[in-house]
Amino acid sequence: MTFKFIRFFFVFALLSLSLRAQSQNFGGNPNRIKYQQIDNDTVRIIFPEGLDYWAQRVANLSLYQASMLDSSLIVAPFKTTIIIRNTSTISNGFVAYGPYRSEYFSTAPISQFSGASPWVDLLHIHEYRHILLESKVMNGRKWAPEHILLGQYGWSVVNFALLPNWYFEGDAVKTETLYSYTGRGRVPRFYMEIPALRKNGKKFTFEKMRAGSYKDQVPNHYSLGYHMTSYMEVLNGKSAWNEITNRSIKKYALISRSEKKLYGLTNRSLYDSTMSYLDSYFEDSIALKDSIIRGYDPSNFTNYELPKILSDGRVLYLKGDQKNIPAFYIFDGEKEKKLYVPSMIHNDHWYDVKEDLLLWTEYLPDLLWQNEDFSSLKILNIKSGKASYLGTIKSKFFYPKWAEDDSNIGVIESNENTKQFLVLLDINGTELKRYEIEEGTFISSIVRIIGNEFWIVKNNDEKAQLVSINIETGENKPLSQALAASINHPVYNDGFIYFSSNVDIQEQILSLNIDKQEFKIMTDAPFRAIDPAIKKNKLIYIAYEGAGYSIREKDLQAIETFSPQDPTIAFYSELEGDNFTSILNDVPQINYPTKKFKKSKEFLQFHSWIPYFIPPNFGLTLLTANKIGTFEGELTYVYNTNEGASQFIGQVNYAQIYPKLFVGASYTLNRNANKTQFPFDQVNSSFNGRNWNESDFFTGAVLPFYLSRGKWNRYLSFETSVHYLTAYYNEYNSQFQDLSFPFENSRLYFYNFIRQARRQIRPRWGQSILLDQSQSFDPAIASEFYVLSSFYFPGLFKTHSFLISPSYKYEPQDLQYFYLDPFPSSYGYIKYGALNAYRLLIKYSMPLWYPDVAIPGLAFFQRLYASAFLDQSYFTSPGYISETQVSFGIELNVNMVILRILPFEIGLRSFYLLNPTIDQDPLGFELLFYGFSF
Repeated sequence: MTFKFIRFFFVFALLSLSLRAQSQNFGGNPNRIKYQQIDNDTVRIIFPEGLDYWAQRVANLSLYQASMLDSSLIVAPFKTTIIIRNTSTISNGFVAYGPYRSEYFSTAPISQFSGASPWVDLLHIHEYRHILLESKVMNGRKWAPEHILLGQYGWSVVNFALLPNWYFEGDAVKTETLYSYTGRGRVPRFYMEIPALRKNGKKFTFEKMRAGSYKDQVPNHYSLGYHMTSYMEVLNGKSAWNEITNRSIKKYALISRSEKKLYGLTNRSLYDSTMSYLDSYFEDSIALKDSIIRGYDPSNFTNYELPKILSDGRVLYLKGDQKNIPAFYIFDGEKEKKLYVPSMIHNDHWYDVKEDLLLWTEYLPDLLWQNEDFSSLKILNIKSGKASYLGTIKSKFFYPKWAEDDSNIGVIESNENTKQFLVLLDINGTELKRYEIEEGTFISSIVRIIGNEFWIVKNNDEKAQLVSINIETGENKPLSQALAASINHPVYNDGFIYFSSNVDIQEQILSLNIDKQEFKIMTDAPFRAIDPAIKKNKLIYIAYEGAGYSIREKDLQAIETFSPQDPTIAFYSELEGDNFTSILNDVPQINYPTKKFKKSKEFLQFHSWIPYFIPPNFGLTLLTANKIGTFEGELTYVYNTNEGASQFIGQVNYAQIYPKLFVGASYTLNRNANKTQFPFDQVNSSFNGRNWNESDFFTGAVLPFYLSRGKWNRYLSFETSVHYLTAYYNEYNSQFQDLSFPFENSRLYFYNFIRQARRQIRPRWGQSILLDQSQSFDPAIASEFYVLSSFYFPGLFKTHSFLISPSYKYEPQDLQYFYLDPFPSSYGYIKYGALNAYRLLIKYSMPLWYPDVAIPGLAFFQRLYASAFLDQSYFTSPGYISETQVSFGIELNVNMVILRILPFEIGLRSFYLLNPTIDQDPLGFELLFYGFSF
């Protein structure tokens, strides 16, 4: 057996445990959405009615991008289905297998730190690059072992195993940068993360940059991959990655081996060379001379955002770090006071304040549909500390701004067709006026509101411009020339507009003299100066310093005049060539025919096999799903080592309507009551020693409710099902008669968790409760009820956790049938069958060490944490002696990343039993396998 073959099956086994992490939120889209489609030789676009403009744009971009002669990735494109979603306010996109498709979330990010190009254009360039790269995998390994064994998920195994996520995402970011004027490689917020860290002494190893850390703020794999993929092309030419990926996919070779074979580099040596290259761009001294209002703790990455000056001179700002979730704070020059913890899910945390009223927009999920959410206006009275939603909560408002001359509020609204509106509201949130923005133009900021006049940042043709719009008359007046870079968080003061934008490779605060039409540079930050605010004759701003953000101030004096620049790519300008132009200017405008999309044609499309190894169950599942996410099903075989039983299960789920519906059947061979311990009258029990097969036919419904608000993540679901079960006892023993009976199962699940900071092991506050009732229609046959719950409390320090977990089960022992027992036993014990079972687990957890050490290529150890526990169970049945189990001990757990791919947690539990059985050692140990956290 070759080493390649061994490696394949090792990676195959590990990744198969995590493949379902790619799945969409099944049934998460409201059923009111009517879909259309465009179908050509390159792609099929499925899109909601009303999104025709962007569907045609995506179809044309796909055809154009597929035909480009890009030597960095030469491939025949695999025809792909692209689904455009329009109900979420979170801007995102992905390409996934099972079933193979790409999905775009069309609401644009309001934050223009991401650039001034149209959102869907940039998103498509990025995601279609993934499609082309995955086409190389699918075309190259169509009949390879992993595809035959796993179906479409087999291609996913290759992507995870051979093409690391830093390359996969870095290549796409590099492409969006080289194909447009405003991709992330032209945005300092993105490309400055790693250089700034290194110049502040945070020169992390390649292993740490790949795995991430609880100790330090580590840029994600997008940033790492962009720099490494770009520098490889600087060193070895544009075709380097095409040759590397060809070899890796063909030979099932790790990408580092192909780099070594072709160019004498490994991932680690490429990383070292890239970092040295970036270091050379900066001088040794990077100190900021401007005075500090609020500094940062380099051991606890602090993020300050958006300082605002209150009428009494105090500074209001957002702050978060690795121990605390973001919150509003007020600083009076001496003391800092926490004001309020908002929900800030969106990628622009903008807020505005006037007198003592603070405005922001807050993420809110729809009650019934998981993929629908809103951006709702919220107002906080700073004096009283009371916050409330303003107007309707089912809104998609962004970037709220107080009007200058009254109590009105201006917002940017985005509807489901991605059209934008400028909307004027009164103090109660009632709409007064609205103005529709033309298609293809994007508004990213509101600078000022005077009556019906909105000063805004208008983004068009990949440029940003300050413009005045009268929302009543429609009159447009330019306030500045257009810039080939974003205009970020502009503020007005005394005839000047202050904002941040690109200056060379840095981001600086600029000023615009409106009358003179003159730009000037206000700051000299080595990396980034952002979020300006004016306090009398002082400029207050946020400085990004690599190891954290600080709030600084300086005199309101310009450094030098600024001349608008052509768009440029930082660090890797040689990759552009001499005649660079954005492809977005050359995309054809073919008007493709559209037709209604019929979901019914997508049913029963089997796409993958997936094995799983979760002791005591081992099995294999065949999966089917439609791409639109309204139907899924599976056929599963499971072997249970506890009972020696084999089970075959088939189930289909339908979620086009609410509630979600399911129907299925199972058949189990060789259930064995001898495997279950019954200490109460075990000899005379009528159930003891019984073997049987059983069949179960069932149907039911699930009603999920998404209740998250503010800093709380909440969820509630009800599930009910009706079953008809037959136990075939006679096949094993003729003295027992077969048993057939109907029963119902009802389940309620609720959780309520406060959001966690990075270093917190568990939520500081939270509750989780599961109630489950199974009851035969004839109460003399079978009955079971249980409650599993957990309650979370703060520990002595911010990163500590205190957990209390009570559980209860009721199951009569004199009935004719026992359901599978879900009740957890106390640590170190075997659970008993009893009428009443009680358990109370108390656990205190704390971090011990953030080692950030690696076994190169195998594992990176991020965190060691310990837990002390007391675990007690009590079992009782009428007429029998009760039983008590008590154990206490400690756990040591390690968070790690293995094979540079898989987040993983493992632990060791040591327990002492206060009342062990006669043949039981009171001191014991258990290996804890928590699994993969994809």
